[in-house]
Amino acid sequence: MYNVSEYIDSVKSTTIKNLCNFYIDSIPRKPYCADDDYFIRILPKKQALTKKKIQDNTDYSISSFTIDIDYNDAIYHVLSSPIPAPNFLIENLNNSRAHIKYLLIHPVYKNNIEMQKAVKLLAHIQYTITDILSGDKSFSNLLSKNPFHTEHNLVFSHLEPYTLTELREALPALKSKPPRDELLNFGVGRNVSMFEYLRHKAYSYFTRNSKSFNVFSCFVYLCEIGKEQNYIANPQPLSDKELHQICKNISRWVDRNMDDKIFSDIQKHRGLKSGKTRKNIFIKRCADYQSIVINNPHLSNREIAKLCNVSEGTIRNIKKHFEAIKKDSPLFDVED
Repeated sequence: MYNVSEYIDSVKSTTIKNLCNFYIDSIPRKPYCADDDYFIRILPKKQALTKKKIQDNTDYSISSFTIDIDYNDAIYHVLSSPIPAPNFLIENLNNSRAHIKYLLIHPVYKNNIEMQKAVKLLAHIQYTITDILSGDKSFSNLLSKNPFHTEHNLVFSHLEPYTLTELREALPALKSKPPRDELLNFGVGRNVSMFEYLRHKAYSYFTRNSKSFNVFSCFVYLCEIGKEQNYIANPQPLSDKELHQICKNISRWVDRNMDDKIFSDIQKHRGLKSGKTRKNIFIKRCADYQSIVINNPHLSNREIAKLCNVSEGTIRNIKKHFEAIKKDSPLFDVED
């Protein structure tokens, strides 16, 4: 039987040893593992590390993420692309295809309501790197290539685990937003999508049942609608454990943080914030309208709308706004 500890002991570099041990410590105590795509089982970590494929993360946290490069000469393409250097490049010796793996210093708890900003950032990073490398977007991330297996060629490219901030700063392409539908149906984005969907359902459930609300009834309700949404919306559905954890965390958070007054205050704050945003947008559109009409007074509503990049209805509303100001303000009164 292949012994991983012997392999790590044979490595001379202390930094590489530390990186390997960091990865092994982050693996679940009893991970899923397999030697092929058909027979997956759960084994203790020591035995699982002898298999070709292994589960990197628990159902609740992400300590590393993997990109599947499903074409030949993958390592050359990765090293010549504008992405952060992966920690592990794991090449299949039979066809030169590869998995690249990024290790995270701090695990991201993907179903925790307090960490949704980190989860969204991780989903964006994962999607962007996959898109740059033309990686496999249907890769589920449940099992990835075992970096220490004898049938894989392991290349060390970056010898320290990353923080999300370091990955974000090393990825210039992250500034452009990916298509929302693609992002939310891929990798960690599936958790973000499900969390956002169930969060709003939980708020609605609370408003309908605020007098008799309890955690268990909310959890059951979210599980019922979540299972249906999971298989409709996700090409690669979340596991039942992940879904239940999302439902449990949301239910507990609502019970702990919400009551009629708090919920009313939150909605009031959001309404004020939304109102200010809409007002600022309308003021900007009015300014654009004025600058265009002053120089081109004979343009039609359709032409003005095209120049302002808005609808004709918006232009009509802006005209009504100026007509009302002209009517009400004495500054615009003109004696015949």
